[in-house]
Amino acid sequence: MSGIVGIMNTDGSPVDRGLLKGMTEFMAFRGPDAEETMVKGPVGFGHTMLRTTFESRNECQPISLDGQVWITADVRIDGRDELIAELDAAKCTFSGHATDPELILHAYHVWGNDCVRHLLGDFAFAIWNEAEQCLFCARDHFGVKPFFYASVGGTLLISNTLNCLRLHPDVTDRFEEQALADFLLFGYSRHPDLSAFTDIRRLPPAHFLTWSPDKTPAIRRYWTFQQHEQIRYKRSEDYVQCFLELLHKAVNDRLRTDNVGILMSGGLDSTTVAAAAKEVLLTRSDTCDLRAFTFVYDNLLHDEEGSYAQTVADALAIPMHRLVLDDRDAFQGVSLPAGHMPEPTDAIVPIHIIEQTHRLSDGVRVGLTGQGGDPALNPGPPGFPLLVKGLFTSRLFLDIFAYRLARERWPKIGIRTSFTRWIGARNSMKTPAAYPPWLSDSLERRLNLRQQWSEHNSGISSGNSLRSEAHRSLSEPMWTTVFETYDPSLTCLPLEFRHPFFDLRLMEFMLSLPPVPWCVDKELLRIAMEHILPWTVLQRPKAPLAGFPAYEYLQQGNVPGLQRAGDFPELERFINMDRFLKIASRPERLRPEESGFISRPLGLAVWLENLYSEKSRP
Repeated sequence: MSGIVGIMNTDGSPVDRGLLKGMTEFMAFRGPDAEETMVKGPVGFGHTMLRTTFESRNECQPISLDGQVWITADVRIDGRDELIAELDAAKCTFSGHATDPELILHAYHVWGNDCVRHLLGDFAFAIWNEAEQCLFCARDHFGVKPFFYASVGGTLLISNTLNCLRLHPDVTDRFEEQALADFLLFGYSRHPDLSAFTDIRRLPPAHFLTWSPDKTPAIRRYWTFQQHEQIRYKRSEDYVQCFLELLHKAVNDRLRTDNVGILMSGGLDSTTVAAAAKEVLLTRSDTCDLRAFTFVYDNLLHDEEGSYAQTVADALAIPMHRLVLDDRDAFQGVSLPAGHMPEPTDAIVPIHIIEQTHRLSDGVRVGLTGQGGDPALNPGPPGFPLLVKGLFTSRLFLDIFAYRLARERWPKIGIRTSFTRWIGARNSMKTPAAYPPWLSDSLERRLNLRQQWSEHNSGISSGNSLRSEAHRSLSEPMWTTVFETYDPSLTCLPLEFRHPFFDLRLMEFMLSLPPVPWCVDKELLRIAMEHILPWTVLQRPKAPLAGFPAYEYLQQGNVPGLQRAGDFPELERFINMDRFLKIASRPERLRPEESGFISRPLGLAVWLENLYSEKSRP
């Protein structure tokens, strides 16, 4: 992920070149291949280059086609051939070897701000139009690429690196209480426009920002999930064929590189991506540099993921690297350079990802994941009235019986769960976690946190279609946090993760599938991969990790980071330390799903420690 930064002075004063250079240099961990700046009076762009596609080998940014319109971008454009055909139809001529930023510039010249509606892929970019004195910035549909901005004093700042913006002297370190309270309550911010700092905001996914020196920044949405009509093909084979074509397009667009690693569990999502990646790479060469990485628990949990993943790696003939997480001290904090922990994270899960990333980054700049398969193929359950209506007024009834004949069992469409939700009863098999008792009373009153907690846990709206649950899941703001967990801002490595299931073309297809049979037990993947993946993996039931690693770590009675938590008075603003320490001293009293009661406050303490180390630097 290349680094981008921009400074725009609203009063017309020239950009401080030394400041712009310093902010650009800060992002060298993102892009070690090249570093450039551009200054046009009151506007300046900076860029650090990470070359991860064939076209980027000769790429240089910031770049302009005419000396008037400039771009700095962290981008990978998908569907390049289709976009080039659209531009050709609009009488725009250029080389077919144009880089991705050049394609965006051509699209901007043709369609202006509407160019973003013609783009596919993962992107965060800023365009300065010198002739019209206006700025145009955009973030991709799902928010895979980060984008932050700050409007302070007479300056607008933009970057894909939060801590880069904090280098500007006018940006303060005032905490955004709502964002930090969201983290402590839920583990992620439920407000997609907020960051941990009051002065710094996020550009939400599928939004663009416009600005000119005489106006304040304006934010607008350019795309939203649409509940499409269900796809209906005459033959079952057509569903599978269309899926495989779109999957290979998504993977191929993410494999414009010579070698790649994949984070692979033993489930269907990541192994399907691995199989597609292997096939795509072999169409280019007789050799295939694809490496699989998985983390396992040999003793802490009864964990079969590693053995299933190894079975797939053997079947696909790709090397597998195992990262054993047993007996690792999960609460020592993340060992990162000062200034490189942008926001608080849970004290355990990100450490696992960082350790995987360090292993994967040896000789690899692109990593694939299986993220997105679970929510996209979520079959429900829908609301009970909608389900009953569907049984009698749609093809759902026939689909269910067709599934019964083909699979010799009834599909799990959630009739019981839908009914209990309809009558207002809670699912007795899953009691929601309790409200964190250690949250500061004053913070709770200021932000009305108990009401937020109650609204979050009050139930899920059934929506108006049988696929509403999948749409709701994919619209959750938690995905921004998931993507940013893989970002170099946290890992400090020049490694870009890509998520093929979050390809817009593939995602919209999966969301248009009839839930029965294709989404039941991920029937679509099982049939599509039946001659590729091992039978033992195809037939295994959907199974989450057999336990809660954070909880098991806590039960070992060794929480070294606990003593450091009291070293930062700022914690008292968010946490009642007496209550917290009482709970942390008796972790066996917690339910497994309540392990965040300890790991999230400790994550906040580690973040504050990182901030303290940063401020103490000369």
